Amino acid sequence: MVTPIALSEYFIKFFNDIGDHISHLKIQKLLYYTDVWYRVHLKSKLFEEKPQAWVHGPVYPSVYQNYKDYGAINIIIDKSMDEIKDNLIVIFKSKKNREFIKSILEFYAPKSAFALEMMTHNEEPWQNARKGYGDIEPCTKEIDMRSAKKYYSALLKNVR
Repeated sequence: MVTPIALSEYFIKFFNDIGDHISHLKIQKLLYYTDVWYRVHLKSKLFEEKPQAWVHGPVYPSVYQNYKDYGAINIIIDKSMDEIKDNLIVIFKSKKNREFIKSILEFYAPKSAFALEMMTHNEEPWQNARKGYGDIEPCTKEIDMRSAKKYYSALLKNVR
């Protein structure tokens, strides 16, 4: 397994290298979708840490703490891609995993942070974790990733 912080560095460097903007909000959503689809497609947990159902969608608290000072501005990372990939050897040693990460980025990277936030808000895993909380009420309840895996697996079956 890897940490959400290690994978967030990869996403940041990816966006930095293509000259695109990546905010803290977008990183959180990319991590969430990578985590849940990894569970669906590769039948394994990607992270030990579970996302929490915050106001703006799923959030990995360790990543929030690491990048909170950036707010909504573009995050830049001063590491080489090789250095970052060395910390993610579990993912990048396998062609199947590399292609999985590539497919996540192909689908989700073009979407804005706000679009990704709205996607999570319209999906049951985040909604279920936020039950009983107001729209702008803070919540640190964890999203049940087993239920999330079932939800996204069902979505996949409906598409096929």
